[in-house]
Amino acid sequence: MKLINTITLLSLLLLFTVPSIAQNQQKTVIAECNPFYNYSLNKTYLKGVDYERIIEGNDNFKNGKLRMCIPLVSQLWVPLTLDDALAHEIRMAKKMGINTFRFPFFISNTNSYTDSFIEVVHKYLEVAEKRNIDFKFSIEIIIRRPAKLNHSAFLEQAKHKLRKIYDNKIGNTRWLKDQNGDIMVFVKSPEHIHHDFNANSKIKTGKEVTPKLMEIKNYYKYLFEDVYGTFSLVYFNNFVKDMEFAKNVLQHFSSMYYPPFKQFRVNEMNRIANICKKNKAPFIQPVYANYLDSRLKKKSDKKYIGKNSRNNYVPKDLFVNSLPTNFTQDFRKTLDFAVQRDAQIIDITSWNNFDHGTHISPELHTEFAFGEILRYKLKEWKKESDDLHEQCIVSQFKPLDTNGITVNENVNPFNKKGVNRSKIEIITLLNKKASLYVGSQYIKEVEAGLDYVLVDKDSIKGKINIVRDHSKIIEYSIPNLPVDQYPDALYYSSTSLKSHLWNYYSYDMIYEEIYKNRARYLLSNQQLKLWSEAAVSYALAKQKLLETYHFNYSKYEKLKVKEEKKYYASIKKILSPLHYKIFIEMEDDIKNGTLLAEEISFDEELGFDNYNLLQPE
Repeated sequence: MKLINTITLLSLLLLFTVPSIAQNQQKTVIAECNPFYNYSLNKTYLKGVDYERIIEGNDNFKNGKLRMCIPLVSQLWVPLTLDDALAHEIRMAKKMGINTFRFPFFISNTNSYTDSFIEVVHKYLEVAEKRNIDFKFSIEIIIRRPAKLNHSAFLEQAKHKLRKIYDNKIGNTRWLKDQNGDIMVFVKSPEHIHHDFNANSKIKTGKEVTPKLMEIKNYYKYLFEDVYGTFSLVYFNNFVKDMEFAKNVLQHFSSMYYPPFKQFRVNEMNRIANICKKNKAPFIQPVYANYLDSRLKKKSDKKYIGKNSRNNYVPKDLFVNSLPTNFTQDFRKTLDFAVQRDAQIIDITSWNNFDHGTHISPELHTEFAFGEILRYKLKEWKKESDDLHEQCIVSQFKPLDTNGITVNENVNPFNKKGVNRSKIEIITLLNKKASLYVGSQYIKEVEAGLDYVLVDKDSIKGKINIVRDHSKIIEYSIPNLPVDQYPDALYYSSTSLKSHLWNYYSYDMIYEEIYKNRARYLLSNQQLKLWSEAAVSYALAKQKLLETYHFNYSKYEKLKVKEEKKYYASIKKILSPLHYKIFIEMEDDIKNGTLLAEEISFDEELGFDNYNLLQPE
């Protein structure tokens, strides 16, 4: 730890280098991003996992606000302004290999929702442009016309909203464009734009839609006729078994994307990939992490407990869905499909949909596992070679007290088997093959690149040792997860490069902040070095507190204040008394600023719950 605390920001930059995705413009990595899951105040997300607040003394739930994920974008180092938080989030995604965020936009929602959505999305565009971050953005229009809304009125409302989104000067160079220079727009539930369909329509086959594809296309053309720019529409194909439907869609639309869970229909998706190739349309490969629906359900009727529920529920009367697969299996498998099918675009189900557990964004419980796997797999996809930073990644289920909430075991659509909670997954990323031991037990010879193995939980007390040429190249203690009554998270992933990755992903944020202070206070190189060391030490101390006390917000806050005081004491030794006073005043302004997370929720103005303004009920 002492060694890590003395790592300067410059050495962090040299330790980890990731080639820019921009080197290969033909291949694009898109991830869905909910624009209101980036929180800049440290305490915002922790409130939702604080059982002292959401569980009464008699072990009743006050409401449905049980969260299982804590996004690291909201927890690293210092409270951030919204601009800084967005920049940090974009850079984290870029380091993983993502180069585009797609924002889901529910077009029939209220005007308050629309205004808030546009404000934050434009802020993403502005931040990327002003800070010169090579990153693109796209909109996914989700069409759900209410049956009670007149079709003509619906179209006019949609036209107006689209003009507000796209007719802005700031950041308009950051929209994702196809090879013809047209702005790519994804359209989900596209059939519902037709007057024959509304939100309650149940469409069973593509044959119902095929005769109306020309009309559907014309309706979208009408929506965009007054919007500045030219647009390329990507059609959401929900009927992957119907090859004729796929061919017909490509006669009217530039390309298609698909429901992630339809990927277990391997043969059909292979045929669609060939259809796209023959029609010279880009094939888009869906990639998804494990689905972990963190919303609580009642056993009586299997309905979700609303986020604003005021009823009391006893934990034994509730359940939560478990993982449908073994850890990273589906993520690796769908990435392999992208390689096998030579997809031009990878479409990751979500960057940050923490509620549904489809996220790959660094998060307290899964940490950096998905990002490390993605970075490696993208090299293979783009036919690039690069030396790995050798590491092992461990994923395991947390043991639960059976007196708590029931965990409903789902079935993996790929292998039709339930979850085996007695297994631990070990993934290795190595430059050369080596021998894997768990404790003193030999497991297997692991290959160069990415390899993985499932081992029995009961047999792996101790450390993972990876040996090459009679020398240990990795020695990593398997995290010992405590038995818990409440499933704040059902599984954890960690890596032997954990401390390095915390530094790697927080580097840009710390670098920017310190160099702002260099200009403010005319810091010497020695002062800059001391400030860097203090900042890294503070970030690592907060990381440790998060891991230990994330379930107890009150205790976390108290201990975090102590670490903050240590950090301030270090800075006080660096600055003159006048400059230190200015520094503290600026810190207080940041903490009380108008663009921090609690203000993002718009609670008082719009009456939305601060859990997520844009998540429709």
